[in-house]
Amino acid sequence: MLKIIIMKASADAMLREVFGSDERYRVLRTLYEQPERALPLRRLASAAQVDPGNASKLLKRLALVGLCERVEGDSHPTFRAPRDNPLLGPLSALFIGAGTSQAGNNELPEARLRYGDQDQRELNAALALLQMPAKRRGRTLAARFGRLQARANSILSPEPVHPGILYFKSMAEKNRRDEDLELERAVRHARASA
Repeated sequence: MLKIIIMKASADAMLREVFGSDERYRVLRTLYEQPERALPLRRLASAAQVDPGNASKLLKRLALVGLCERVEGDSHPTFRAPRDNPLLGPLSALFIGAGTSQAGNNELPEARLRYGDQDQRELNAALALLQMPAKRRGRTLAARFGRLQARANSILSPEPVHPGILYFKSMAEKNRRDEDLELERAVRHARASA
């Protein structure tokens, strides 16, 4: 007599098997649970609890087949589920229906500790700031802005704060210096080769 044993597995475990690797599953889950949200690479890697290097490789592969799109931003590109993907609705429903909410997912706490949870830190900082009395909030924001401005001024200072370190008045000046150095190296290399 043939016995069939059916093991009950959660929808989450089944989806992990369908998508092949645990990391691919977590990256896709992060993209498709909230498809309207675009995330920078490090934040996406943190939310998916995946090493940023592996997340970058996975996102490139997913973009090639149309499962994610890269959106060029101000300083860093962001990634999101493509709006024109015919699988957007079904994949979103799959991840949402499986009850794989990221908020309650603590399956890899060491990854969360290693890469941090940027969204949660920003939310906690904003909530702490909002709970402060108005005067204290103003002083806190002024102090934060003052530290930021002092750091920017030290970097762009015309007088060196640390001897031996080059300081530039602007990024354009720094870029010109880098181009000049690159040209000098090329000339030296050409002379040495000749």
